Amino acid sequence: MRCVYAGTFDPPTYGHNWMVKKARDLFDDVHILIAINTDKKTMFPKEVIEEMWIEMIKEQIPQFQKQGDFGVFVKSTSGLVVDYAYQECCKYIVRGVRNATDYAYEQQIQMINKSLETEIETIFFIPPHELSIISSSYVKSMIEFKGWKERLKKAVHPGVIKRLERVLEGRKSLLL
Repeated sequence: MRCVYAGTFDPPTYGHNWMVKKARDLFDDVHILIAINTDKKTMFPKEVIEEMWIEMIKEQIPQFQKQGDFGVFVKSTSGLVVDYAYQECCKYIVRGVRNATDYAYEQQIQMINKSLETEIETIFFIPPHELSIISSSYVKSMIEFKGWKERLKKAVHPGVIKRLERVLEGRKSLLL
């Protein structure tokens, strides 16, 4: 059984990582799909987001070396997530729901996806309370304030903090 977990992940958080752990408990293959949304202005290019994901996965699964190890794939698409799921024979899309607003939005997307590909199901996971306030937007908004690094230690991987520092310093290369 395969699933897709998609998002812009700009940047990936421990909440996103929790979702992958839950998906790995249920599925043989988990496709972490960086969805490129041209309407969104992102802080990080997809290559950097992929690198941050791989760092988090290596911490979670120290033996992870390359795409497909332990059924974990990190990929990107500028197309529809449901089309990717169909093409990769993933019968499930997993989504996180932190609150009623998330649920209303995700329910709409689920209905659209179901109308496009009737065989693909969406499964919702509800994160634990301590992760429910964490989002990529929250992370990006915190870097404006004094003491942000300490505050974000519980929200993101150290590699993400290093890249956020580089963004603030205006460095050209975000790759480590």
